[in-house]
Amino acid sequence: MIEESHRSHPAVQAWKRLNGASRDPDRIEVLKHGRKSGVFRLVGVGPSGGSVIAKQCERERLAPDVVVHLHVHPRLSLRVVECYGFVEPEENELSTLFLEDAGSVRYSPRSLPERALAARWLAALHAAVASATLDQSELSRLPDRGPDHYRALLCLARGVISHWCSPPAGHDAVGLPGLLLSQCDEIEERWSAIAELCACAPSTLVHGDLCPKNMYLASGPDERPVLLPVDWEEAGFGPPAVDLAQLLPGQVKFAAGAHLATYADAMQAVWPSLDLPAVQGLSTAGTIFRAITAIWWATESVTRQWWQDGEVDQLRVYSSFVAHALATLDSPS
Repeated sequence: MIEESHRSHPAVQAWKRLNGASRDPDRIEVLKHGRKSGVFRLVGVGPSGGSVIAKQCERERLAPDVVVHLHVHPRLSLRVVECYGFVEPEENELSTLFLEDAGSVRYSPRSLPERALAARWLAALHAAVASATLDQSELSRLPDRGPDHYRALLCLARGVISHWCSPPAGHDAVGLPGLLLSQCDEIEERWSAIAELCACAPSTLVHGDLCPKNMYLASGPDERPVLLPVDWEEAGFGPPAVDLAQLLPGQVKFAAGAHLATYADAMQAVWPSLDLPAVQGLSTAGTIFRAITAIWWATESVTRQWWQDGEVDQLRVYSSFVAHALATLDSPS
């Protein structure tokens, strides 16, 4: 976390344009910063002197966040991160979304009660959006997150990997590109079966990047913990599979690992056909979708000399998730 001077900071200027506030923040903490994006904590300008999170990036990239926070969340009865407003960019500026600070208590997939909490929250979200009379014109602005989206990412990732250079002889990653390509081929060959696993559930709002780094815990009115997912940049409209992706033993970053039996129990009153075997099938497909996405993100960040770019270990992890999901494809458990 880095502190920046608040004088004339673009996020502060956008905050002042939003509500006419004249008070500068006590300080600005840089949570994320890229060439054309940033997430900042404006300390002291929020309700009761609290903090406000300012998320800045190009408007197209921020669009799913805007739809979710401004048009979907307000129509749900769930506890969600409050949105304080959205500021359109002026010339040569980035769009800015202002949000409640979700705090510092992270969700842990090592905790069974927290995995059950995630399952109940997801069930409430998925059922509410799929069943509610929301403005369909707003939902239609969300990108597709059905099987076709992940199949397109699979093709893109395969194309990049096929052009990677070979590492030096004796390097421990020599066989990794071939393994990834063979897994891509197997996924493609079995795509009909993977897509069929998603047919049991209607399309709904999916987070798309539900993992511990995007999940916080807060206290509810009755002091019980409530889940606060953040960063809806990858959100879209599709079957709930990707939000139900699971973890392998020892892994804690890849996915939320929501408790599937709890999710199935919660969904029975809304979608009776979504029993535990159906939910396990969705999860198998979702784990594959999540791994495809992670592999694609990794290929975007490396050069043709990929073994020098620090992604080898992560690519091995993603490959292990693909292998496990493919092994359980025919009989999820």
